[in-house]
Amino acid sequence: MVERGEGAIVNIASVAAFNFTVAHAAYAASMAAIVALTRDAAFELASQGVRVNCVAPGLIAVPPSSTKTPIVSPVAGGPTDTRPLGFGRASDIANAVAFLLSTETRFIVGTTINVAGGTDLRTSVALPGTPL
Repeated sequence: MVERGEGAIVNIASVAAFNFTVAHAAYAASMAAIVALTRDAAFELASQGVRVNCVAPGLIAVPPSSTKTPIVSPVAGGPTDTRPLGFGRASDIANAVAFLLSTETRFIVGTTINVAGGTDLRTSVALPGTPL
């Protein structure tokens, strides 16, 4: 990409990089590292025509997350206190990645887009050993 003078990279992290959800410090730290890597790589590569961005998904309805029970669930997989739009779909993440890879985003660099259906608006009160 550097040799061509153009390109786009999209890293995948998680909203766990920004918000407490459940006790998983190592996972949250590794996701935060991806966000930091995205910013640093973006700074290093932008002047060479390579854009680096990141997508941070919330809970997506694929195993094992689709089988988890939210803290308050009026409808299984539907809206809850901690997930206003319920669980996302893999296509929600794919669409965000496609957007960031498109030429329409030529001026977006070093950004992390949360694709979380509102999960990132309020943190969970789940304690270790309790259901999500």
